[in-house]
Amino acid sequence: PAARTVVAGELLVKFRPGVNDDAKTNTHRAAGGTRLNEIARTGLQRVRVTAGNETAAVARYRNNPNVLYAERNYVRSIPAPASHTPGTELLPGDHYFKEQWALHNTGQLFYCFAWIDGDLCFYQGTNDADIDAPEAWAMSTGTPVKVAVIDSGIDYTHPDLAANYIGGYDFVSGDSDPMDDHGHGTHVSGTIAAAINNPTGDPAAEEGVAGVAPNARILAYKVCGADGSCSDFAIAQAIAQAIADGAKVINMSLGGP
Repeated sequence: PAARTVVAGELLVKFRPGVNDDAKTNTHRAAGGTRLNEIARTGLQRVRVTAGNETAAVARYRNNPNVLYAERNYVRSIPAPASHTPGTELLPGDHYFKEQWALHNTGQLFYCFAWIDGDLCFYQGTNDADIDAPEAWAMSTGTPVKVAVIDSGIDYTHPDLAANYIGGYDFVSGDSDPMDDHGHGTHVSGTIAAAINNPTGDPAAEEGVAGVAPNARILAYKVCGADGSCSDFAIAQAIAQAIADGAKVINMSLGGP
């Protein structure tokens, strides 16, 4: 049942490497436990103890120097899928959102150009071949979680990104200005956290694209130069800095040699 969070009368116990069978048997005897079975590959044992005495039994095992760890046998559960109320989908008015078929695909035409008898379009989407972004946004557009983008930097003046940019560093030039001179890092940052429904035109109009997590905050670390090359040492520096700066997510859309 969902209300039960542990298996009554059971513990999980793992011994330290090198502990022999006699020592394990003596440990179980002293702690009041009985081995039920064991995963041979990992050495993790399922142990029976007196129901209602599990906490004390855990303490006895943990106090034994032969034991690496001991804990309750917790019961996990599969959460019920979250769903939105039909009709509450959030459809951004950003100018190019209709071309972001990966987020919301209605079978729309895109990559279109004005032509003699109307628009000439090169591609057409496939209905519902998308990640259901509007349905997800109906439940939440996310929180200001810090996302580190380790890439070619960012155009932090871009109207879709300026509000969500919170700093970074240029490990190519060795300064605190990670301005993008390649374009890839800006593109990635926009996919992650471009603002939605933000008027940026003159006259005001909803322009640009929509980010998957439009409330996320971007830390941009420039490790790639204008030619798109990125050294491993610069990447390692950026990872360390991202952790120090409190990033909860690190994105590195980089290829191999």
